[in-house]
Amino acid sequence: MLKEILISDFKAESAVTKKLMERMPETQLDFKPHEKSASVLRLAAHVAALPKFIPLTVELETFDFSNLPKSFSPPMSKPELLESFDFYTKNAIDALEKIDESSLQHTIKIYFGTHLISEKTRFNEIQNLIRHIVHHRGQLSVYLRLFNIPLPNMYGPTADER
Repeated sequence: MLKEILISDFKAESAVTKKLMERMPETQLDFKPHEKSASVLRLAAHVAALPKFIPLTVELETFDFSNLPKSFSPPMSKPELLESFDFYTKNAIDALEKIDESSLQHTIKIYFGTHLISEKTRFNEIQNLIRHIVHHRGQLSVYLRLFNIPLPNMYGPTADER
């Protein structure tokens, strides 16, 4: 039951996220709406990479962000972003489909070095990852609005698709 909820939610949110990412203008990837904001490219690369943490959440009991490789080569073009998102999304769905339902109730601890960032059930941590993707997708939608690019239907019709 919980497994099916996660798979259904992730697939639905991923489909909407991809529609939004497909509308990103390749000529504006370096745009930042504010000096403290990420560029379109950086934000989209983050959104594209977030699904890669779902298989890790499925497989591990603990995870330490300080152990991530320091030399990350983010996608540098819209086609690379979309390819990356598709790759990580497929891996995430595969991991969710293979997970044993009972392990969703097991606790996973997430650290940064010795600092405990999160301690939740696998189910709740995966839900949190899905929400994290949606949060950054929302930011990306604001960028597209600033470019006057019509927004796709997300949870119902947007002002652009009525």
